[in-house]
Amino acid sequence: MLLKLTLLPILILQVASFEVVKSETDIDVTLTYNYENVNSYNQIDLKIAFQGAYLKKITKLIAITLSEFDMSDSGFSVDCQYPLQIQPPKVIYTSEDRQIYFFMAFFNKIKNPPTPGEKIIKITIINGTKTINMFLVLEIKDDQLKCQADGNGITFERSNLQFSFQYDFYQIEHKPIMFQDLQFQLEFPVFTSHFISCTNFTGLSNGQDCQSKENSIYVFNRNVEFLYNESQHSFIINNFTYPSNLEVYTATIKIFNSGNKLSEGQFNFGAYAPSEIERIVKVSSNSYATQYTTLQILLDSQKYILANSDMQFTLSILLVIDKLIINDIEKSFVQNDKVISIIGFNDQLLEQFRLKVEFQFQNLEYKQDIKFSFLINKISASLFGDLIYSIEPNRYKSFIVSRDTEVVDEETNLYINIELQNPIVNGVIYIQFPKELNLVQWESQIVSGSSFSFTYWIKNPSTICQTSRFESQAYQNDQFREQLLSDVVLIQKPNQLIKNLQISLSSLLSVDKTSLSVSLESQYIVQLRFDDTININEIKCQNCKRINFSVIELSKNKDVIFNIETPRLAKESKLLISTYAKECQQSQIEYQLVFKPNQFQIVPQITTRELNALNQWQFSIELPCDINEQDKLKIHYPTNLIIKQKLQCKFLNFQQNNFDCNTEINDLPLMKKHQVLRLLISQPLNPSKPQLLEWQFILVDKNGDQIAIFNSKFQDWEYEKIQLSNIQLMDNKFIQMKEALLRIALQFQVDVIKYEGNIIIYCDGCKQEQNQIVYINMEGNGLLEIPFRFFTIPNQYVYLFTYKLTTYYKGDIQQQGYFKQSISLSCSNDCAECESYDKCSICLVGYLYNSTCVDECPVNYYALNGQCYPCSIGKCTACAFLEKEICLECEGDLDLYLNQCVTQDYYTDYNNTNQTNNNQNQNNNQIIDEQSFLVIYNFPGLLLIIFLICLYTIIIKILNYSSISKTICFSYFSLLENGISIFLIIKFIIQGLYDLAFLSFSLLAFQIMLQLNSLLQLKTYIMIDTKYQQFKKEYWSIKNGFLDIMWIQLCLLHYPDIQIEQTSKVGQQMAIQE
Repeated sequence: MLLKLTLLPILILQVASFEVVKSETDIDVTLTYNYENVNSYNQIDLKIAFQGAYLKKITKLIAITLSEFDMSDSGFSVDCQYPLQIQPPKVIYTSEDRQIYFFMAFFNKIKNPPTPGEKIIKITIINGTKTINMFLVLEIKDDQLKCQADGNGITFERSNLQFSFQYDFYQIEHKPIMFQDLQFQLEFPVFTSHFISCTNFTGLSNGQDCQSKENSIYVFNRNVEFLYNESQHSFIINNFTYPSNLEVYTATIKIFNSGNKLSEGQFNFGAYAPSEIERIVKVSSNSYATQYTTLQILLDSQKYILANSDMQFTLSILLVIDKLIINDIEKSFVQNDKVISIIGFNDQLLEQFRLKVEFQFQNLEYKQDIKFSFLINKISASLFGDLIYSIEPNRYKSFIVSRDTEVVDEETNLYINIELQNPIVNGVIYIQFPKELNLVQWESQIVSGSSFSFTYWIKNPSTICQTSRFESQAYQNDQFREQLLSDVVLIQKPNQLIKNLQISLSSLLSVDKTSLSVSLESQYIVQLRFDDTININEIKCQNCKRINFSVIELSKNKDVIFNIETPRLAKESKLLISTYAKECQQSQIEYQLVFKPNQFQIVPQITTRELNALNQWQFSIELPCDINEQDKLKIHYPTNLIIKQKLQCKFLNFQQNNFDCNTEINDLPLMKKHQVLRLLISQPLNPSKPQLLEWQFILVDKNGDQIAIFNSKFQDWEYEKIQLSNIQLMDNKFIQMKEALLRIALQFQVDVIKYEGNIIIYCDGCKQEQNQIVYINMEGNGLLEIPFRFFTIPNQYVYLFTYKLTTYYKGDIQQQGYFKQSISLSCSNDCAECESYDKCSICLVGYLYNSTCVDECPVNYYALNGQCYPCSIGKCTACAFLEKEICLECEGDLDLYLNQCVTQDYYTDYNNTNQTNNNQNQNNNQIIDEQSFLVIYNFPGLLLIIFLICLYTIIIKILNYSSISKTICFSYFSLLENGISIFLIIKFIIQGLYDLAFLSFSLLAFQIMLQLNSLLQLKTYIMIDTKYQQFKKEYWSIKNGFLDIMWIQLCLLHYPDIQIEQTSKVGQQMAIQE
C-alpha cells in the first residue's frame, strides 16, 4: 500500500510507507521503503513474483544494484529465503538448477543517499537464457526545519536571542522518540561570543550543555533525549553578541543524532540601531476643536521592517483613540494612558515601506498641539519619529463690513455681520478697528449662537488709502477660538494712475522658469502682487526688490524679472499691479495670467524592436515638481498598440508588485522635484508593420487639473536587414573627385534609398537633405549599383566608410543595414605623396621635376633635398649646391671665374690690374680665397701630417735658436706665424671646417706658450747694436725658415687626401704661370 502525505508549509515531510511497483511480462516486482529523507536509515523490502513461462525456467541470477545507498553500517543486513552474496553496492543471488516462484529480500539499516533527487535501483534477472533489466526510481527528499530567532539586540551590544524550531517525526506508533546523543549546531555568518549560556528550554530537557566556538553555537545532551512528534522546541541564548552592521543575517541550524545529521534549516536574525523615519505626512479630515476627526499619518522610509514587528505611539496629551487602521486594515491595539501599542502589525517583511496609519478620535475642546511619537521595534534599523498635530479653533464662516456712504470725512453707520462655523455658548467677541477710524477695541456682552450683527457710528477717514484691517476674536470658556483678519475697502476712489502698461511673460507653461517683462508710466511706487501659486523667492532683477513671498516693488518703471517659477497647475493666475503713495494704495489693475500645462519629451526604452513581438516599455520621467498626496498619472496609450491582455505596470524605483495598467494610476509614490520616476509597462504587442507609436502621460492633481504632460514617440523598429552592401572603386588612382559604385543587394522593391554616412557622397538623382544624409531616387530590387563621387583630402589615401542604408517603398521602410568598409587610394609607382595621381609632391626614388620623378636633374638644374632646382647663375650649364650655388661649367667659350661665367678679355683685364700691386703672394691668396673649391679630406691623415710637421718645426727651433740673438729673431718670426694661424682659424670657421679650426687653435696656444718661454731668455744688458749684428748674421737663416713654411703649405696642397678641383681655364693658366 502506498501512503504518501503532502508537504507541510514548513517543508517537513511525514512518511509512513512508500511502494514502487513495476511489471514485465509474467514478472512482477514490488519494492517498499519507510523513509525518503536524505541520510536516513531505511528499511527496504523487495518482492519478485514469477508467472507463466518464467515458472518453468531455471533462474540463474538475480542481481540488485543500489548505487547511491550506503551499506557500510555495522547493522546492515539482508534477509532472504535464498543465500545471497553482498558485494556493495550489489546483492547477488546465483543458482544453476533451481526454479524460483517467489523471491523476497529485506534490507535492514541501509542508509539513504546524502543528496536529494531521484535514485535508481537496478534489478537484473537471468531466467533461462534471457536477461531482463528492470529499473525502480525512488525519490529522496531533503529534510528541512521550521525555525526562527527572536531578539531585540542593538549593534555592538550583548543581549538575549530566543531560538525556536519545529521538527516533525513520524512513527508507526505515536510515541515519544528516543535519541541517544542529540546535538544542535547553530552556524552564524558573524562572530557571536565566547561567554554564552542557554536557558529556558522548552520541549527539551534542561540538562543541555551550551558552548560556542568561533561562529558556531553547540547545544547537546549526552543523556537519552525524548522528543515528541509535532512539538515546539525553543531555548534562549544569553550574552549573544549582535553584529555591528544593520542588516538581516541568515544562519543555519543542523540536528545530529549519534553523529548522523537528521535535518538542516535556516533562520534570520539581525541587530538594530535607532533610526529616524525619513518622511512623516499628516492629513486630517477635521482638526477643529470638539470635532470628531480622522487623523491620517503617512510613514515613508527606506529602511525595512521585519515581519511581526511592534508599533508604539506615545502622545504628549491624553487623547482617547476609538479606532486605529493601518493600510486600510483595522488593527487591535492597547491604550495605556498616553501610550498606544500594536503587537505584530505586519505579516511580512516590508522593504522601503510606506505605511498609512489612521486614528479616529474626538478632538479636544480647545486649541492645542499634540505630539505623536512613533517607535517601531523588532527591525534591523529601529525607527522612530515625531509628528505635531494641531487642534485648531472653530473658524469664522463670514465677516462682512458695510457702510451707508464712502465719501471722505463724512459720518456714517458701520455694519459688521459675523457668522461662526460652530456656535458658541456664553462667549465674548472682540473687534479691533482700523487705525484710520480712531476707535478703540470693542468687546461684546455675553453672547450665544453662531450669527451676530453689530452697528457702529463712525466718521470716514480723510486719507485716500483704500484698504484697512479689521480684527475679530471669539472666546468661549476662556478658550480662544480664532482671530479673523479682514481687509475691507473703506474708500472707493476710481484712479487709474498707470499708463502705457506693457507686460509679457517668456513662458506661460506650468512648472517652468519664466521671466516677466514690464513697462509702464506712473509717478507713484508700483508693486506687483502675484498669486500664491507663483514662486518669486529666487527672482533676479536690476530695478526691483522682493517685499515678501508674493509682492515685488519696482524702483523704475521698466524692468525684466528673471527666475519666476510658474504655478504647479495649468490654470488661471491673478497678477495685481498697484500704485502706492505714502503706503496708501492709489490704483490697482488686475491682470489674468493663463498657464498651460508644460510638455516634456521622454525617450522610451524597450526590450525588443522586433515587429509583432511581446514587449516591455520603460519610461524614465524626470519630475518637474513634487508629487503630492492624491496626485494621479493619466495614461493615453497609442491607438495602434496591440493589446491582447491586461497591461501590467510597475514602478522600478520602489519594491512593489505589478499592478494593472488602467488609463489612470492613482497611488503614485511621493517623490521630490527632479527625481526620476521609472515606469515599466509589460505585455503590449509590437505592431505588425513599422509605424509611429505615441504615448502620453498627464500628471494631474486630485481635482483633475493638469500639472505636466509627458510625450513619448517611438518609430525605430527592427526592420529586415540588408544583407550585402559594398563600395567598389573604378581604380585606385588618387584624384580630388573620386568615382565609385555603391552596390546593394535588396530583397524587396524600393523607390528611395536613404544614405547616412561619415563621408558625403554625390550622385545623379541624389538629394542631400542634411550634412550626412542623402536620399537616392532609384527603383528596383535585387542587386543595385549606384554610381557616386566623393571628395578626397590631400595626402590622405585611406578612407573608412561607415554608413547606414534605409530603403523605402511608397513611403514605408522596407530594409535597413549598417556597414563599414575601408578603401585605399595611391599615387604613381615612384611617388610617395601626391596632390593627384599625375601630380607628385614627394618622390620615393629620384628627384622631383615639374611634379614628376626623374632619375637625374636636366641640364641647368641641380639636385637638392630630392628636388631639381634651376641654376640662378647666368650662362651656367652645370651647377651644384654646397651651402650656396656653385657653377661647374659655362656655356660655349665662356670661362668660369669667381663663380661666374666670363669672357677671356674680362679675365686678362682683371689679371693685369692685380699685377700692378707688386705683391704676388697677396694676389694669389685673394684668388684662392675668392675661388670656390670642393674640398674632400681625410681627417685622421691630415691631423697626423700636421702633427709631425709641427713637431719637426719645434725641434728645429729649439736646436737652432738657443742664443739670445736667435731668440729675438725667432720671436719676430713667431708674431708673423701667429697672425697666419689666426687667419686660418677664421677661414676654417667661415667654411664650416670646425675640426680644422679647433686643431689650429690648439697649435696656436701651444706655439704662444713656446714663444713666451723663448722670450724669457733675453738678457737686459745686451746692447741694441749687438742684437742688430746678431740679427744680420741670422738673416739668411730666417729666410730659409720662411721658405720652409712655404714648402709645407705646398705639400699640404698636394697631399693625396686633399683634392683641389679647378675646372676653369683661368685656374689652369695660373698653375702654368706658377
